[in-house]
Amino acid sequence: MSKMPSAATSLSAKECPDSGKIAVTGREVFYRLLHFHEYHDNCSLAQAYLRHYLDEAERYFLPQFKPYCPTAIASLHVTKSSDCVLTGTDKFKEALRLSAPLILTEPCWLQDIYIAASNQEALCAALFRVYLAFHEADYAGSYRNLLARFGIASPPIYAKSYCGKDGLLDGVFDFAAVQLALAYMPRSMSAEILGFTLAFCRSHTLCEHYFPGKVQNIDFFSQRRELLARQTDLIEKSIEQYLQDNSVQRERRWKRIQSGFWLYQYLFSKTTAQLHDKLTQHMSPAQAMLKLLQRKAAAATGHHGRIVLAGRSLDDWFDRLSTNGEAFLTALRQSPYVDIDSPEKSRLLRLFSFEGPMFGILQPDEVAIVRNWLCSGAQSQPKIGLATPTSGSFCFQVNKSPVPESRFERLSNRQLFYYLINSERYPEVLPQAETKLKLKRQLAVCKILADSPIKIYTHEAFEHYLQTLYRREMAAYQPLTGKPKISRQAYVWGLEQFAPTVLIDGAWLQHCQWLKYRYPEISAILFRIYADELGNGKMEQSHPVVFRKLMQQLGLDMPPIHSKDFSERQRFVDGAFDLPVFMLSLANYPQRYLPELLGLNLAIELSGLGNVYMHMVDELDYWQIDSTIARLHITIDNFADGHAAQAKRAIQCYLDEVLAAQGERAMQQHWRRIHIGYCSLKMVCWRFKLAVPMVYMRNKLFFRLTAHSDNNNK
Repeated sequence: MSKMPSAATSLSAKECPDSGKIAVTGREVFYRLLHFHEYHDNCSLAQAYLRHYLDEAERYFLPQFKPYCPTAIASLHVTKSSDCVLTGTDKFKEALRLSAPLILTEPCWLQDIYIAASNQEALCAALFRVYLAFHEADYAGSYRNLLARFGIASPPIYAKSYCGKDGLLDGVFDFAAVQLALAYMPRSMSAEILGFTLAFCRSHTLCEHYFPGKVQNIDFFSQRRELLARQTDLIEKSIEQYLQDNSVQRERRWKRIQSGFWLYQYLFSKTTAQLHDKLTQHMSPAQAMLKLLQRKAAAATGHHGRIVLAGRSLDDWFDRLSTNGEAFLTALRQSPYVDIDSPEKSRLLRLFSFEGPMFGILQPDEVAIVRNWLCSGAQSQPKIGLATPTSGSFCFQVNKSPVPESRFERLSNRQLFYYLINSERYPEVLPQAETKLKLKRQLAVCKILADSPIKIYTHEAFEHYLQTLYRREMAAYQPLTGKPKISRQAYVWGLEQFAPTVLIDGAWLQHCQWLKYRYPEISAILFRIYADELGNGKMEQSHPVVFRKLMQQLGLDMPPIHSKDFSERQRFVDGAFDLPVFMLSLANYPQRYLPELLGLNLAIELSGLGNVYMHMVDELDYWQIDSTIARLHITIDNFADGHAAQAKRAIQCYLDEVLAAQGERAMQQHWRRIHIGYCSLKMVCWRFKLAVPMVYMRNKLFFRLTAHSDNNNK
């Protein structure tokens, strides 16, 4: 196969019509998508960006698409490029540095594969186990350690300044942006994700591609190969099962799987070509000088209108550098700013010295580029021949403000639940749920009502408060002696009303992995809790699966949770959807509402301890109702090292970081936000707590009166 061109193949900015579309680069898409739902049109951007690259890959690899057959999956192989092997430690270090945005986001497209809408699907559970393998191996941390070993600073990939940094590869950002885009569509792009993951498991890194000898004795690469090898079989079996589940649409599904596979190959080939050009490019002093000027021109334009070189203002030269670079360097060398006989005494260098008017404009390494050009001499000055690298841009319809969606404004929580559980299909509901409908209003009420018992936060005061709560709860428990006050029929009714909440257990943390780029330690703690709630990908241990099994044992077969039949089920009281809607709304803004999320998480995990659940186990056992779901919370939420302890640790870690970065006052403000989140659990649930016994008693009375009336009529 021929080498992929290094130039970006995306649409150029000039091809965008003027009808509200703008051109965004892969770097910009990467930055926006990394900040999950912080931009209201992220879902639309992800979908459009991914569709564009899928179309590109399908056109390029069209001859590679084959009909399905029993050996089709095994026959999909990543195509090897004919690029030469590179050598040299400096080049290897540069390849490591340039690869960072790509490797540090692998395999992010699987991080949201197992969420509330899909938490009972075997395929999603399998893919979640693949993701867990990378998480448990601390894949990103291992790569950061490798960077440190070679003296490379760990990059803050979440920062805008990093995404706009010169000297990085546009192709790497394009590739990483596609990975992030897939993470926004775990359900609608499940087939493409299967193919993309298969290609990932059968491929290697950019460094392995060009430095096969260099990586042999480096632990990160050998561990990565072992990790991928262990996951490949699971991915292949998942694809086989996915194709067998729907034989009618098998060819269509198989084509989509191939699209995902060749999408990975297309991006990998394009990126390796760019990396090869970058590592093998030998710039002359003139080429390096021109590249420096091109990088600085945008900021310099407007400040040098009065300075004239060869009859043209310096601002005018800067505007035309892309086409007149060689002429500008010739004019500059012939100007009074350059001393040809004594280059070190040139006026141009003095401008950037400590005494000069432009001190600080250039960094020391950039001054060295100017000095090198001055000393290179005019006689041997070559033709520039430098193709200015430009980032490919992508046309996208961007709305400056969220489009009002009046259809969501008057929805009840019961109705809103359906759209939030299916927010991938209805992303326009998210800003409405946050601003106009529920989330902000509920948090504002909590702010008024919440009175923190810890006026000045310290870790010691926090520990003491939690220990007091725990001891009080444990002391309140009295083992059941005799018949429970609540009848078996009432228990069954009550358990049914909890279905919308328990069937999405953990949902408030379902997007917590988006925090790992900015808060890796906090994200790891929260994700550990979330993975436990879902049985770590083992469906028989997942809390929602255990609860659905209980419902079936009680004769309560329920529709899939993402269906309208579920939310429209009339046996549920309306208040049963209050907490689920709040949790789903908060979950979609893990960065914006992190303090409140941490507080809610603590409240939920503490609620599983002590008197309430222990008393529930006794009464369920008495009525011979399976108490597994209650027992799971008592054990897994334990205060020693369970979810309650982990929730506490996440809060302490977060407040330590705020204190270090912003100071004591900011830490106290963030503590108050955490406490608001903690109090929100009670506030959001009040209607449900009142409704369950009232509706049950009303129904019971209604049935008695109906039965009495029927008997009289007889």
